[in-house]
Amino acid sequence: MSIRRYCLLLLLLIPQITFALDLTTEDMFFDVKNVTLSMSDGVEDGCLPNPQSVSARMAAALRRNAFILADPENSPRSTPDVEVNAMGYAVNEDCVVVFTVALSRKLNADVPHAANLPAADQQASITVKLPVYRSLLSGDRQGMQTQIEHEVDRAGDELGVAVDAAKSSVKANWPQLWEAYSAVQVD
Repeated sequence: MSIRRYCLLLLLLIPQITFALDLTTEDMFFDVKNVTLSMSDGVEDGCLPNPQSVSARMAAALRRNAFILADPENSPRSTPDVEVNAMGYAVNEDCVVVFTVALSRKLNADVPHAANLPAADQQASITVKLPVYRSLLSGDRQGMQTQIEHEVDRAGDELGVAVDAAKSSVKANWPQLWEAYSAVQVD
């Protein structure tokens, strides 16, 4: 194996190096295939009576878009997480809900000017987020569950588009990174 290929493979194994290459936030999600799923339900007043249905629908949308759902308890810490958030409340018989979906990834990064700190303090854990979908919904309380579930389908599709765009960007702007990544992929 050449030194060049070895260094490129290290890039795939050590995410903090990606910051040195000036990859954009979007580019940092080019390799997303396995994901975990988390749901935050901040909807009050009966506007989202069945949040479990939203979570199940998002899982189905992820699978439809070729993502593999990983168990959060048994996955590496760096496995990207699809964060589904819904916040809202009722006004009379109508509801207002903000629905968002983001992709987040935990990375280790070197702390600047930390050479004189203990080794354990020379790196910090950071979370990089890629906002994927945002929607402001309003309507009657009875139909809000259905509205949110339709947004879940759109958000799942947008997530697939975002990862595909990141792949295209890396292929075009970082061909050596893409070559090394493609060489180690086993489907």
